[in-house]
Amino acid sequence: ADDDFGLADVALGVKWHAVDNDGLVPSSAVLFHLALPTGTREFRGDGARPSLRAVGAWSLPHGLGLGTMVGAVYESGTEERFWAGIFGAVVGVTVAERGRAFAEIALPLMAGDEHGGNLGLWDFGFSWLLRDDMQIDAAFSLPAPDVAPDLVLSFGFSKLWAP
Repeated sequence: ADDDFGLADVALGVKWHAVDNDGLVPSSAVLFHLALPTGTREFRGDGARPSLRAVGAWSLPHGLGLGTMVGAVYESGTEERFWAGIFGAVVGVTVAERGRAFAEIALPLMAGDEHGGNLGLWDFGFSWLLRDDMQIDAAFSLPAPDVAPDLVLSFGFSKLWAP
């Protein structure tokens, strides 16, 4: 079997934090991302692809956290563009004063068979607050049914700009 190696597209995003966690009410936010066709040929999408996501997160005892995300992405197929769903559920735990580990089931592309099926991943990673307004993260992902790559490594950078 052929193995494809390369870089996926870079995605830029903004997040609006709407509500803080208060009891059963989750911390809530809305995210807008734009994936740009910057990856290597095997992994590059067709044009810029926007997505809109809603996130809910709960702080639990003992440094645990639970989060969910739902959304939609305007994706590109072999000959067409289409809307697809997004879903994720994550459990995190504080492992250091500024560090958290997490495990997640991610469905970054929920599409019908005519668009290649669902892309599902099990993500495992770590995030570290460099400063109160700056975070880095790294994760590896393993396939979850239906369609997924064998292994994905990802890296992220987040910066808070507040008024």
